[in-house]
Amino acid sequence: LHAIEELPLALGFCLFNAGDFRRSIEDGINSGRDTDSIGVMAGAILGALHGESVIDNADRMQLDRANRLDLTASADAFTRTASAVLTADRVNLSSSTRQVRPVERCNSVVRQCQSRSDCQDGYAMWQMAPNTG
Repeated sequence: LHAIEELPLALGFCLFNAGDFRRSIEDGINSGRDTDSIGVMAGAILGALHGESVIDNADRMQLDRANRLDLTASADAFTRTASAVLTADRVNLSSSTRQVRPVERCNSVVRQCQSRSDCQDGYAMWQMAPNTG
């Protein structure tokens, strides 16, 4: 199994199971491949789409007991941390002296970089930016 196959399998299980959280994860972890990654991806995709309500309360309580944690509290703490990091990044970006010109969308690239050092999103985005001469 190549790493590039994991995401399509996770998406496939989500679609095949009509978005059923538990069945999609179970199919992922029973697929006989990179089971932990596929199951986690399926759960993450459906959780991102539908929020915490997608997790059955009995399953959530079982996870909390087995892992000795409060899943909801951990998710809330993660959300607060991620929000703080994103806010700080926005403040730093707005106060930056670098100029990044907006351009038309090129696949998933929404900014164009003139050189590797100009690119706020790293070399990968610089490589994908359209060549404007």
